[in-house]
Formats: sequence, structure tokens, C-alpha cells
Amino acid sequence: MTNISIKKQSAHAGGGKSKTIFEMVVASDQPTIIATPTDKLSFQYESYFHNVGINPTVISRERNADYPSRQHLLDAVKAGKKLIIVTQRIVHECAADLSAYRIFEDEIFNPLKIIKFEKAHYARSIFRELLDVEISFSPRYYRLKLTAAAIEIAHSGWNYAVVKDSETLQELCEANYDPNYDVYVLADSYNRFTDGEQNDIQFWAVLKHTVHTGRDVSIFGAFFEDSLTNLIWSQSADLAEANFPLNDNGLTHNANLADIRYVSEKPLTGELMKKAKVKIVFKNAPEIIEKEYPNRKYIFGINKMPNGRQYPWSTEGATATRLRVHAHGQNGYSDMDMAVYLATQYYDPATYKFLYEVFGIGSHEVWKSFTFDRFYQFALRICARNRDNTKPFTIVAPDRDCAFELSRLFGCAHEPRLLDLGIDELREEGDEKTTPANAKERQRKSRERRKKMNEDHENTQQYDQYRMIFWNNKYAKQLLVKPMSWSDLVEILEDQHQSYSPKNKSEAICFREGDIADEQNHKLVGNIRAAKLVILDMDIVKRDPQDLSDFLAENGWSHLIFNSFSSTPLEPHIRVIIGLSEAVNPANYLRIVNLLQDDIDAKFGTGTYEIDSSKLTVNTKFHSPSVSQFKAPLFIKRNIRKDGHFELRFLDVRWFLSRNSIGASKPSATSTNVKRLAPVKEAIDDIIERFAVQKGEGKGSYNFHQAAVELKKAGVGYGDCIAILTQHRHRFGHGADRDAAYTVGRVFGNSF
Repeated sequence: MTNISIKKQSAHAGGGKSKTIFEMVVASDQPTIIATPTDKLSFQYESYFHNVGINPTVISRERNADYPSRQHLLDAVKAGKKLIIVTQRIVHECAADLSAYRIFEDEIFNPLKIIKFEKAHYARSIFRELLDVEISFSPRYYRLKLTAAAIEIAHSGWNYAVVKDSETLQELCEANYDPNYDVYVLADSYNRFTDGEQNDIQFWAVLKHTVHTGRDVSIFGAFFEDSLTNLIWSQSADLAEANFPLNDNGLTHNANLADIRYVSEKPLTGELMKKAKVKIVFKNAPEIIEKEYPNRKYIFGINKMPNGRQYPWSTEGATATRLRVHAHGQNGYSDMDMAVYLATQYYDPATYKFLYEVFGIGSHEVWKSFTFDRFYQFALRICARNRDNTKPFTIVAPDRDCAFELSRLFGCAHEPRLLDLGIDELREEGDEKTTPANAKERQRKSRERRKKMNEDHENTQQYDQYRMIFWNNKYAKQLLVKPMSWSDLVEILEDQHQSYSPKNKSEAICFREGDIADEQNHKLVGNIRAAKLVILDMDIVKRDPQDLSDFLAENGWSHLIFNSFSSTPLEPHIRVIIGLSEAVNPANYLRIVNLLQDDIDAKFGTGTYEIDSSKLTVNTKFHSPSVSQFKAPLFIKRNIRKDGHFELRFLDVRWFLSRNSIGASKPSATSTNVKRLAPVKEAIDDIIERFAVQKGEGKGSYNFHQAAVELKKAGVGYGDCIAILTQHRHRFGHGADRDAAYTVGRVFGNSF
């Protein structure tokens, strides 16, 4: 393959990206292409160069409506034009030989396109004629390819009436024909669509780094390391640091000038906006802003109506100026000192799940690369982007997560404050109507919470040794409790790892540690009073488990790490067991687990060792270790070395319960990854257990639906409900035909 040279350069908004590109081009005779996200930014570059006597070739359909931009770029390259300014999409989709050019991409290009068909029964036969599928990296997703008939049509420029009549279909076909795109579809959804069982279908087209084969490319943009481009491309390509001479001093010089507010205490998703009633939000917001900031001029960004029309904003044209929520290239507002951004999160739950399952990109990473990045880009249109700014400014964020992340970047001394729109749906359940007025009040509330937590712990009944609980299999109606020492439990688990060979996973022995109130009751929910072992289930392991063991040992915690039943060499799944110094009740157990997750994420990065969020509580049973069926044996038993010898040391419960979570404001996106569920939602395991049916028993589909109903009643959100049922669908008959997204959609009454 021809060499691919891709350099990356991170820079804050206002950090001098465009100025640096401009100066480098002026100082060199090298043929150059500047690729921008919008025509508007292209025209701004054109103006810069005209001011110094340089006339670039600007490629834009806005200028040349009858001249296809791809052809325009080909002609400009053939003509040897020295400086070409064009949008990124044309550079990526044009097959021109650009090896003679140095290419600067100003802003990070989104490599993901969502191609969605709704009520597309008309396209069913066309799909069969033009599209085929093959196995992709994930067994749940197909990768599309064109049939021989489709390739014939492609050679004629898709001059085929059926394709030409549908822009969406043509976009899908062209992405499949382009070797620099991979196009994916959920296998179950594709099969249901082609079998006539559903009429809606969604595809994901992902641009690969190979688009820059033979090119010298430098990409500039804020938070490049967090971008989806980097997260996807760096899995198969080496991206070098550009190290261009940017004059970027960050944003901390604005720390004392920023007034950051937020309107929602929960992530502002489309689902939440529906509950809060969009029109009411957009009615109340300008009125409250005008009341708190009278006659203050500001820019604002909000989503459009489903039909494409704009929602009204009462002060628009007077004090408020509407901008597109996608802010790249919208300059000219840096003299203003207020920005209001109330757009909802960007991607649907299916896309979060796709990125997670195919590329291993977690929900927080997606949140950071899109939801937060779009808010950040919009907010930095105002004076906050100016390196010499001395003017105080106000930024209204859509939700608390965005506000706190932006506050961290500025290094603000004061926490963001709620801008109360008077809408209960935008508040955390159980929160008071107003936020604590000052730091003293917040400290008081913190002390009260800690006092209650410590009182709960003092009231927890302590017990000697460990109380290991065993079930013959996950469906067993009886349990067995065996008190044992740490060395005994290590011995029995290691012995199972070496010699226990169950016929299949559903028949394997299960275990848990804890103090059971009623040993005649085989269930855990409401029955387990305390536990002395933390058990973590990690399905995503991106580094050697030994590194995790080293980290736990550094903290002085004796522990075990072993492979779960379904672990493979390519997809390791591990269990981690950590001893506690004292028994803790279910609520404090959950707090310790969440703190451990924060510690591990802080050490290795979010998603490196990803804990299964549906198995965080004490109400979860785990399959016993067994002989590896996939040649992936692993059993680490680790005590702590001190003064030349090893000794048992356990996690100090009292110290842990006194800590504040280092990830206190960790953003959570609408996602099909199950969030950490509060103790009030510990009924989840009970619901799954109550409605589960074994293969051949019947009623699998009916019980699957009823489980969704009960999960909704228990307060489980839409995306979490899909994730839980998808994970446990094998417990409802054979499970292969259980479509969690369809079932949950019916129960929640939304198509999403």
C-alpha cells in the first residue's frame, strides 16, 4: 500500500489554527489544499489570502452550482493550481491524485455517517438486487458489499432510475462502492427487514484512514485525542503529532471571567425534552434569561422541529441571535459575551451500541467527541475564544455534565450554577427545588450524607470469615452457604479453574459472597444484608490483566483475577475479586464499587477495563471458574508484599466510605450501555429471574415483553432497558429472535 502520512494537531477554539495554516501557506511555495468543514470558512480563508495578494481556487457549489465539486477539484489539480480551498467532504470523496499537495484539514472531520430508511418497504427488492452482506468484526453486525449487478451499475455512475430516484439509496450505494468506507448494519435488523418483518432500517458508514493513501495530511482540531476520528483511525494507523507552532495557551486565562450555567441536571436527551415538552422549554428559556440578564445580547442554538422548521424564541431579533448548532465556521460573534446552547445529545441509542460493539468506543467517549464537542464549539463563538479577552462572559449549557466539563477546561474556581426554567422534568429525582446557595451549604449537605453513610455502616452486622453462597446453576431454587477463610476460597476457586468442566454455561455452578437473611430463599434481592468481597465483571479488557493486578497490589488490596466462562484469547472477559476489611450493606457496597471504577478509569482511561454496569450490585450471582474452553486460562492470586514477605491486606472500608468520588461529575450519555443503577433499582435481577423461561418452555416472547414492562415500572430508562434485555435475551427461550429494541420501543411507546 502507498504510504499514508497523517499528522494531528490539537488546539482550543481561538488557539490560532486558521492563522497558523494561513501563515504556513504564505511562507511556502508548496502546492497546498486547505480543507474546511463549511463553505463559509472557505470564503473566510479566501478573504485572508486576497488581503496579501494571493488568489486561491475556491471550490464551492454555492459559487458554481452547475459545476460538480469533485470534477472541479480534479480539474484544479490537473491544472496545477497552487492553492485550493475546498470542503473536506470533497477531498475525501474525490479520487484525485493529491500526492503533490500538502493538505491541511481545518477542524476534525466526522468519519461516521448514519444512513436511515423509514417506511422503506419499497426498497426491499432493491436491497436484494444491489446489496450483499458479510461478517464484520462484531458478530452482531454485518458489513455490506455490493453485488455484481450493483458494481455494473456503479461503473455507469449509478445511472439507474431506481437509485437516482432516492438520494438516501444513492448515498448508501456510493458509500459501499467507495473502498475508503465500511458500511455496517445490525444483522438482526437487516434480516428482519429483508424478510419483511420491519420497514425501517439504519446503516452506519465509517470513513477509513485509507482515504489519505499517498497524501501528506495534517488535521487540526480541538481535543483530537478524544475525537471519533482518532478513536477509530488510531486502531489501524499511526497518527503522528504535527507539532506546528500554534500560539495556544489554553483557556485558563478566562477562569475568573466565566459564568457557567446549565438548565438540566440530567443529560439533555431527546427523550428528556419530550418529557419536559420542547415548546415549554423554548418558551421558558428566553423569558428566564431575559429576567436574569436583562437586555443582554447573546447567540443561541437549539434543535429544529422534526419537520425542519424552527422553534420560536421570543427574544430572537431583539437580544438573541440564532446560530446553527453545528458551529464550525460561524465566526463574527467574538465581540459578544453570552452564548446559550440547548441542543440535545447527538446520537441515538443504536449508534452508541454500534460504536461500542464494533469499535470498543464507550458511551462516555462518544459523549465527549460529539455532545460535548458540539457544545464547546458553539460556546467558544463568543469572546471566550479570544486570547486577549478581559470581558466577563456567560455560557448557558444544556446540562450539568456539559457545564462541569467546560468549567474544568476553563479552570473555574466556582462551580457552574443551575438556571432554573421551572420544569420539574429537568431536575434530578428527589432533589430540592433550588441548588445549595453556597459552598458552606454544600459542605453541610455533604457532611449529612457522609454521616448517614457511616451510621448505615455502623449498623451493618459484622461476621467472621467469608460466607460463600453457591447454586447448582443459575436457575437453581436452592442455595448452599459455606463459611471459609480467604485461603480456602482461593483454593476452591483455583481448583474449579483447573478441573471443573460444566457441559454449558447455563448448567454451571454459580457463586456469590454475603450474609443471607433467609438461607431457604434462593434469591438475593432483599435477602442479602451485607458482603465482604467485591466482585467485578469485566467484559471489555483492552490491557493485560496483569497490569490491573499490579494496580490493585500497589493500592494494597489482596485480590483474585480469573477468566469468565465465555472468555476467548481475542475477547478476554475477566472477574476480579477484592477482599474488604469489613462487611458492608448493599448501598455502601455499590458506593465502593463505583469508587473502584473511578479509580481504575483514572489510572488506565475510561473503557480500558470496563466493568459490566448491570452487575455492580450485591444482587448478582456469578458463574464459578472452570477449565478454559477457548485456550484462554487465567488465574491470578495476589497478596501484598511487605518487608520481604507476603501478607493478606484488604480494602479499608472506612477510609473508602469517607472518600469523594474522583469522577464526581462523570458525564453519562444516552446509551445502550447500562448506567450504574441506584439501590432502588436493585429489582432488575428479580425481574429477569421472575420472567426468565428455559428453552422449550414456551412463552418466551410474552415474558420478554412483560419483563420490559416491569423494568419500565422500576424506573429503568429506555436505553438501559434495551441493554438489559439484550444482555439477558438468552434467558427467554432460545433468545435468538428476541429483539430488545423493538420490544422496548413498543413498551415505551416511542420509535426513537
